[in-house]
Amino acid sequence: MKKTFITLALILVSATAIFAQKSAYFGSATFVTEEGENFTLYINNAIQNAKPAPSVKVEALADAFIGVKIVFENTAIPEIKKTIMRGGIDCFFSIQKNKKGEYVVKTKSCVGAFANAQTTTTTTAPTSPQEAAGITTTTQSTAAPSGPIKATITDNMISIGDARRFWFHKGRTPGNMPQPIIKMTQPEGAKVTITYDDNSETYSSEIPFVYEVKDYNNNNSYFKVTVDEGNGKVWYFRLQNGTSYQITIDTNAFD
Repeated sequence: MKKTFITLALILVSATAIFAQKSAYFGSATFVTEEGENFTLYINNAIQNAKPAPSVKVEALADAFIGVKIVFENTAIPEIKKTIMRGGIDCFFSIQKNKKGEYVVKTKSCVGAFANAQTTTTTTAPTSPQEAAGITTTTQSTAAPSGPIKATITDNMISIGDARRFWFHKGRTPGNMPQPIIKMTQPEGAKVTITYDDNSETYSSEIPFVYEVKDYNNNNSYFKVTVDEGNGKVWYFRLQNGTSYQITIDTNAFD
């Protein structure tokens, strides 16, 4: 009986510690159709609403990236399947038509920043049932590093220290125009600055943006992209542009 009591107490503490480690990304996501179309929502292949509806809210999401599939009640509308980045704790997404008449998912707002601190949890095991009743868990917080964080680039993937990922794809510019183009769609609303080490040309905007290199001398050059999401969350990465090439950066993997 004594061993059983201690074992159950340890399991409870372990579960609490695991929950605490994931809680930095806990939050919600609300999906609403702009014109009131009914749909069924799947998050990471799990169905979220029993009956099709024009608005669905999902609670207790634990990841910054979520796999989303939207199946419309009107079968004439193609389903939407993509990976979406949550830019904050509670996010609102609109399901709407783009200029081509295609249904897309747009981030409208995200409230509450994800925690920047990293936590280390230490659990003290009880030596008696009496101590088990007073088990304490000590959490030590390590402040996020100051200054911009350098993202890691592997193949076509850009990884940030908070587990988020972005993909970039290089394709031909429209009409094979010679000026390189950089297009970035996420994280929406963040401020971005593009600079070159050996030239004074700079570009500043909010995401999403489409930037066309102005100075021909910067063709085939390395450039630095600095992203400021607010609340001290700043990160950067470097890529090389190319004459007649467009670089597109998004949260979806490209084929």
